[in-house]
Amino acid sequence: MIERSPVHNQTSRIPTNQNGSAGSPRQQQQQQQQQTQQPRPQTLTPTRESPANGSMAMQTLVVTVNKDATGYGMKVSGDKPVFVESVKPGGAARRAGLMPDDMILKVTKRGKSSGR
Repeated sequence: MIERSPVHNQTSRIPTNQNGSAGSPRQQQQQQQQQTQQPRPQTLTPTRESPANGSMAMQTLVVTVNKDATGYGMKVSGDKPVFVESVKPGGAARRAGLMPDDMILKVTKRGKSSGR
């Protein structure tokens, strides 16, 4: 099982240079494209979300990642909780629907049964 954080509202912030200027429109566009193409990693802190405190609940999914010839296609980090750090494009984890920053709640190993 994995837990995925809700989509966070991202505020648009225009970086400024040393004199406080926001730079040319072209520079702003390039910076925005870089942020879109290379999202900054976010740290998820496991919390007990409840409607009473006004926060959004996380989405819990059950996925099966079938190891392929190149492995599971993901890099994980952490220990209690474990997070998906990255997923390989076209890899087993990506095909199963895993995304960076997903929290892994439980891992079970299910063997393939033989047809005997």
